[in-house]
Order: sequence, then structure tokens, then C-alpha cells
Amino acid sequence: MAEAERSTRKKKPHRGKSEAVATRGTGGVRLKKAAAQQLRKNGEKLAKALMDKALGGSVASAKMVVELAEGKKTEEKPKKKQRRGLSQAQRLAMEPSWDSLTPEQQKQTLIESGLWDFEHDCRRGEWVPTLEEQIEMERLERERAQAMKGARGG
Repeated sequence: MAEAERSTRKKKPHRGKSEAVATRGTGGVRLKKAAAQQLRKNGEKLAKALMDKALGGSVASAKMVVELAEGKKTEEKPKKKQRRGLSQAQRLAMEPSWDSLTPEQQKQTLIESGLWDFEHDCRRGEWVPTLEEQIEMERLERERAQAMKGARGG
């Protein structure tokens, strides 16, 4: 029965685990400090040993000596192009607002932009020709006017 009781008992967590977790993060910091301290003390010896290996033919050591001598490289950010003139947004902001235009100016703007079409006018119960139809009607009107001048002057 003593064995059965042992297997059903809950095991207590090991107390050393929580302490190990707490000190795990500080080990790297201590290592960096110790390495920096050793580098200050033995920097010249280390640089000389690296140079000796580089002169002996070690490419990796040569690269390391060059990198250390050059220091940290800072990447230059590409310069932004200077804009000549106004941006599209600035040009649009300078145009008169839609509300400030008269209905005729609004209509003319829509016609010039090609946005005025038959469907737009049908919604309001009036018909205005499309831009292509307007151009054709104007051409026919000019021809008719020229024909009338020719008939009068004839």
C-alpha cells in the first residue's frame, strides 16, 4: 500500500528550476562584460595575433582585420528626388470646388472629361448628346452654315 500511495501523490516542483530561470537572462550580459574587459586588456595582443595569421595566409583573418580597421559601415540612404512643380494633389486642390461652379460649368466640365453621357441625362429626364455626338452635330451645323452662306452670296 505504501507504493500505491507514492504513485498517487503529486510531486512537488523542484525549487532550483525557478532560480535557474531567473539567472538565465543575466548570463549573456555578464559574458559580454567579461569579453569587453578582456578585449580592453588584451586588444593589442589579439590584433597582433590576427595580423600574424593574416600575413601567414589566412583569408578570414585578413578580412576580419580589414573590417575591424574600417569600423562600422553606415549605409547611405538614397536621396529623395526633388519635385519640380506641384504634385497632382496640389494641382487638384487649386482647382475650383465643384459646388462653386454653375450648373452650365459643371455640365461643360463633365462633357470635356467624357463623363457626360446619355445615362446621366436620362436620370434627370433630359437628353444631352455624348461628346462624340456633340462633335458630329457641331460639324454638321458648321457645314449647314457654310452652305447657307454660299446660297446667300451666290
